[in-house]
Formats: sequence, C-alpha cells, structure tokens
Amino acid sequence: MSIESDNAQKWEDLMAAFGRPEIDHTHTTHIDNHLIAPHFRRAIGRLGHLLPVSKASLAILEPHERHLQVAHIYDKGLFHDNVVVLIPTVNSLLYQTLVQGFPVVDNYPELATTNIIERKILLTAGAKSVLIVPLTHEGHHLGVLSLTSRQSYAFGSYLDGTGQEAVAELAEALTKLQLLQ
Repeated sequence: MSIESDNAQKWEDLMAAFGRPEIDHTHTTHIDNHLIAPHFRRAIGRLGHLLPVSKASLAILEPHERHLQVAHIYDKGLFHDNVVVLIPTVNSLLYQTLVQGFPVVDNYPELATTNIIERKILLTAGAKSVLIVPLTHEGHHLGVLSLTSRQSYAFGSYLDGTGQEAVAELAEALTKLQLLQ
C-alpha cells in the first residue's frame, strides 16, 4: 500500500470512529468576489516570487451552504476572476483541509483521492506537487488556497515558513471584507 493511500485510509478510519468534523458557520458571511480579486492577486504575486507556483485557486466557504465556491484561479500566467465553481463539502479534500486547520503538501497529486471537480481545479498537465492551505483568521474558517507546481517537492519550504506571511495577510483581508459586508 502506498503512503498516500495509507494516509487516506487513516483519515477515513478517523472519520468513521469520531465522525466528520463540522465548522461553525455562525460568524461567516458572504464576500463579493470582486472585492477579493486584488487580495488574491497580491498573495499569488508574492507567493510566485517565493515558490514555483504554476496554478493557484481560492475557494471560499459559503455561509450556511454545503459547498466551497472557487472564485479565483491563476493558471498559465493569467488570473481568472469571478469564476463560479461549486465544490460540495462532502468527501472534499479542500474542505477536510479547512476543517483540520493545517496545510497539506502532496508530492504525488495524481494519486490524491479527490472528487472530479477538485481534480480539475487542483491539477494541471504535469502537476508534480500540490499545497492546500486552510484560510483561517481569529478562529474563523474562510476558505482554502491551493497551489500547484510542475516541480517535484515544490512546497516543502512553505511548511518551514516560506510564504506563510502572504497567506496570513490574505486571510486577514478576507476577514476584514466579511466584516464590511
């Protein structure tokens, strides 16, 4: 059994034993996508100077809904704003990462157990590494930032601190936008 399938099985065993964790949505409000775009672009610009990012996406947790909405994508050097792709939270790797509250680095993304929508969002041709970062601020679950690279083992340095400030600033900006809504 591979490490990835062993980890997936361990996750499923934990969920069976303790139940799937849920997020308290009482402090979550919808954020207009056009307000998010400059913050996403700034974060990806900074991260692109620190890490070999070839694709990125921002999925926002929709309040009182059972899905994440991918609102912004960076791919092949272009930003795509106001994207509307809904990812159900059931069996979602992105949602599981948000609930767990810590980043996930996958150096074998082609083996990841994700739903078809997430695979299209996360993976590009030649993807060798994926980083999924939960966006939380002051205990509020906001969404998930995912980065993909065509370079093997591209995101280990993130776990050592590289780029974490840019992600924290994005989470703080999203929180401020929620408060303004």
